[in-house]
Amino acid sequence: MSNTYYWEIANLEVKPSANGLQNIVKKIHWVYVVRNENGAAEHTFGVVDVPDPNPESFIQYEQISEEMVISWLKTQLDEESLKPIVDEKLYKSLNPELVYKNKPWQPAPKFMPPTEPLEENLEVQIADLKGEAKNFLEQISVLKERYEAVVAELESLSN
Repeated sequence: MSNTYYWEIANLEVKPSANGLQNIVKKIHWVYVVRNENGAAEHTFGVVDVPDPNPESFIQYEQISEEMVISWLKTQLDEESLKPIVDEKLYKSLNPELVYKNKPWQPAPKFMPPTEPLEENLEVQIADLKGEAKNFLEQISVLKERYEAVVAELESLSN
């Protein structure tokens, strides 16, 4: 089984200005991902502080590429030490020690796949959703009335 490893840059934190420089990258929020040949994936993540840049070799924020940021990460992080971490997470997600089961004394939750053909079950599901939406709208209406009453009472107290 062959795994693929790669970096994703989640975010960059910058210092707006210092020493005549603008938008200085100070923190890199990174994600390190493993994906197996079947598409299953896991990740680990973190934040790395970026040292102050040399003003003579400073790269403008707009000119920074993902490859540059990843190269900065690699100077501070040992990629080989991250591989066993994500490999273990992937293994555990594919081979869990514990799994969720429905309680034996309760029926399966509504989000379980339908046992009837979808076409037959779809009309029932739509009717159920319409009923739930109607109840929800009625609850909103009652809450709106209560809110308006409270606002009116507060206004009368402030006068």
